[in-house]
Amino acid sequence: MSDDKDDLPTLEGADSINELITNFNGMQSEWKAIKGPIDEKKAACMKASGLDKTPGAGIIHVLLGLPLSMIADCNMDKDKLLKSIKFVEEAPFIKIDQVERLTGIVTSFSEWIMAYVDGVLKLPGLALKLA
Repeated sequence: MSDDKDDLPTLEGADSINELITNFNGMQSEWKAIKGPIDEKKAACMKASGLDKTPGAGIIHVLLGLPLSMIADCNMDKDKLLKSIKFVEEAPFIKIDQVERLTGIVTSFSEWIMAYVDGVLKLPGLALKLA
């Protein structure tokens, strides 16, 4: 058994139940390995954007707040803004021209998106174990 505090303990003399518990603990560990990087990148992005203490704030708030910050903090007009944000078909799926004042947000936002993409790619393996 691993040292994870969330693992279920096995029972003495209950082999079939222990096999189920061991499988459950393994799946739980895999889920944490998928979700952990997403949570880490989210925390970094929320802190960079100043939304870390805002209850319920998420990726959509960062995405919507970024253009507002680009306009308000960097004095961009509509045309510059439209040229600076592009959605693309390859990783990291969004390209934002670096604005020095917003580098932390832009970098952490892209990393957060990629953590989701990486997690989604790992889900089928976990889903097969659940089936």
